[in-house]
Amino acid sequence: MNFNWDEAFMRMRWISGILLSLGLAVNAQTVNVRGKVLDGADKPIANATVELLRAKLKDTTGADGAYSLLATSNATRRVIEPLPGAIKLERDALLLNVAKAAPIRIGIFDLKGNLLETQVLDRASPGTYRLNLEGRFGAENLLFIKVMIGETMQVLPFVPLARGGKSDGMLAPLLPLSPSSPLSPLSETSPRTGTILAKTAANVDTLRAAASGYQTQTLPIASLDLTQDIKLISCTVPTPPTASDAVTLDMAVTGGPPTYLGSGFIYGLAEDGKQPPTALLSDIKVKGMRAGRGVSEGCGQAAWNLHFKVMKAYYSRAKEVGATLLLLVSDDYGYFCTWPGDGGDWSGFTTFMGQLIDSAKANGMTGPDVRWELWNEPELDIFWKGTQAQWLETFKHAYQQIRAAIPSAVIEGPSLATGPGGAWMNTFLDYAKANNVVPDYLTWHEEGGGADPVADLATLSRGLSSRGITNFKGFDANEYGTTGEQNPGHSAWYLARFDRAGIQGLRGNWSDPEFFSNMGDLVAANWKPNSQYWIYKRYADQTGLKVNTTAGSQVDAVGYADASTSKSIIVVGNKGGVTGSVNVVIKNVPAWLQSAGSTKVLLEKMPTGSGALAAPVVVSNASVAVTCNTLIVTINWATATDGYVLSLSPN
Repeated sequence: MNFNWDEAFMRMRWISGILLSLGLAVNAQTVNVRGKVLDGADKPIANATVELLRAKLKDTTGADGAYSLLATSNATRRVIEPLPGAIKLERDALLLNVAKAAPIRIGIFDLKGNLLETQVLDRASPGTYRLNLEGRFGAENLLFIKVMIGETMQVLPFVPLARGGKSDGMLAPLLPLSPSSPLSPLSETSPRTGTILAKTAANVDTLRAAASGYQTQTLPIASLDLTQDIKLISCTVPTPPTASDAVTLDMAVTGGPPTYLGSGFIYGLAEDGKQPPTALLSDIKVKGMRAGRGVSEGCGQAAWNLHFKVMKAYYSRAKEVGATLLLLVSDDYGYFCTWPGDGGDWSGFTTFMGQLIDSAKANGMTGPDVRWELWNEPELDIFWKGTQAQWLETFKHAYQQIRAAIPSAVIEGPSLATGPGGAWMNTFLDYAKANNVVPDYLTWHEEGGGADPVADLATLSRGLSSRGITNFKGFDANEYGTTGEQNPGHSAWYLARFDRAGIQGLRGNWSDPEFFSNMGDLVAANWKPNSQYWIYKRYADQTGLKVNTTAGSQVDAVGYADASTSKSIIVVGNKGGVTGSVNVVIKNVPAWLQSAGSTKVLLEKMPTGSGALAAPVVVSNASVAVTCNTLIVTINWATATDGYVLSLSPN
């Protein structure tokens, strides 16, 4: 038999390329998994949840304990979707992980490119496959194994060191070759062929059953059409110890991926945008920046030129890290100039807006990555000395001029210091609706002390609902945190609240003369991270899906769990009113986070203080018992302004 591996390989690549160029193929699939959830005495368990994880189907049992997961889909899907990292060598065996049905092609070559053996499966069903290599190739100095699973291809070096006629199967101390590395000229002699790939698993999906008072059970299944009863072992959820406060997370109830909406600040970069180092911004996944002026105040063209240079520099950095720039029009105009509309004269403001719009257009600042914020805190006389009616007209003039020049511009406002429920906000909402100038994002400030994004969103939502205002894109508390609230504990609490409300937030900036060198008080001198920075870094480290959280009286948390990395990160914050023992109760800890009845918990503290901090303080890093799928961590919260982070992983 002559086997031209390169010819077969290229043909396979060509066919696969055609399939992938078509992109999708119709594939009908029926799911019919049914059964009962039973206890140790074979009695039915009611109100148990049963999930088919890959198919994303879920059912709740009735009094008879029965569940039924049914679905018929003719939806299009990718033809071949092997898992990333599906091919690896482990000592004396080649392991292949097939996520979905796909062809397998394996060629084993000597150093000269002679094909020694092939293994071919035209359609391998999902599962894990093992090819034993021990003692089968003598004492060759070096072999190359070329593997294809569908469209995934890899070339691996392998050294079978002989000992008594057996191979140790040691890996060569070489990096894997590029998939395009040639192994020709190939011998046309007859290589060994066969189908000795041993299938060690054929799991197409996983069932998960959970019920209150029972240990969660996960069960791999090899078919999507079967009857499968699931037995759960009863258990007793542990009683948390006495504590000053507690926050509870339920990992069985998940939401979407993280948005990092609370990561942003006003000003805080160097005026020329050249500092800080990019990593300081990207590592905390900054989502928003806000600026409109430089250090210098004043009116006239010279001041305007300086202000717009700052805006351009900030926009460049925002683009670099994928953040949105809030272009603050009133900053650029100046708060010491003639107020727009004084004496009924709008010509000066109209000219200014035209210059600003033309400059923004000339510098590409017209997309959704720029939001036009029209005026800052008009109810404070430091920022507005005209009448309320005059300010409303100013908002309308700016809105209409921007919209006429850039129809798709994203506009936000009114950025009120008095929050979302006061007289100024109510007057603004009535005016904006009547004059068709409702901004795309509704904004307010959380800097009065004691503010809560969740409660404030509810207040604003009631005001919008009562007026029938629905044509807006979202909400933005574009200044949050007083100086007394900008500490690790309160910052973490704010992040939890913004995540819970689903609104964006930008930290306030109170640090003159370091106004343009502090990232909203997240760094110390010379751009060195401080303790608050590490709260935002762990917030940015979160991946996976959101975990449902029940807040305490003063303590709240934001947590995400990622099955793909077997890790969960929970940022715990304190509004400032609690010290002493604080319980973090984590319910329904998934099996992938457990090992031998425990989970490894890294507890880090971000201590109070504004000085540079090279890394968080490790409080503990040890296994914690998981009982009835429940894990309890008690934090000794000695200083309310400290912040804490829990990182969970299997032992």
